Amino acid sequence: MAKSHLYFKNPSEGVVSYKARQGGMGNSIEDDENEKNYVPIANAFKRYVSNYNSAIQHRIDNRNLRVQSHFDLIELTFQGSFQQEKYQAHYIQAFGLVPVRFTLFNKKILFAIENRLKFKHFFQQLKNFITKYTNGTNVDFDGKIKFIKSFKLFSSDAMYGDIDN
Repeated sequence: MAKSHLYFKNPSEGVVSYKARQGGMGNSIEDDENEKNYVPIANAFKRYVSNYNSAIQHRIDNRNLRVQSHFDLIELTFQGSFQQEKYQAHYIQAFGLVPVRFTLFNKKILFAIENRLKFKHFFQQLKNFITKYTNGTNVDFDGKIKFIKSFKLFSSDAMYGDIDN
């Protein structure tokens, strides 16, 4: 069953040879030359820190009951899926954050702030990251900070919104 209207007159034109890379990894020389630009993430972190601080201050100012103990929740959104087996112990031990709820295929995690002192260390790591990439200062920070996409205080409004869903 020959179909003359499907005849390709010049088969050599437009043919490109495909060369697969071994292991699917990129060229390491190119990767070294193109260092990632973390300035937009650092600026976003600066905004998130400011929003978090103002939200926590607003929560403290609006308290009207004398409760002996309270806890705060922070919602972290990650660049990819959070591997619980691999990173949960680090977030508890280094940052004082205990995971409470996993959503969006483990990309969005609700953490309870268990240890305030360790949580201050978390914020210090964020500030070090911001300082390094906005001011160009050579400051060390925990590399796991780069995996965070965004964060916010889990406010009462967010809690009420989750009740309906």
